[in-house]
Amino acid sequence: FDFIKQCKKANDLGRKQLVEGFSHLGLKIYGGSANFVFAQVGQGQKLFKKLQSKGIIIRPLDSYGLPQYIRITIGTEKQNERFLNILEKEMQS
Repeated sequence: FDFIKQCKKANDLGRKQLVEGFSHLGLKIYGGSANFVFAQVGQGQKLFKKLQSKGIIIRPLDSYGLPQYIRITIGTEKQNERFLNILEKEMQS
């Protein structure tokens, strides 16, 4: 049970980190209790391709009828930080 508690705590902290990062960028994010969050970014498919070229894989949601959204799996603190830094640069370009 300790392992499960550690995983849940890490997931909760990662979700908080992503929510705060997206909020800083002025983007809307929807987080629940799963290991991923949804974010409204404008052109999800375009952002997917930009991030993929940087080695970051997200899921664009246009196949679900949500072309302005992406799904991001919660990673480690370091992974989330790298993702948010690259995302900020891509959103400015």
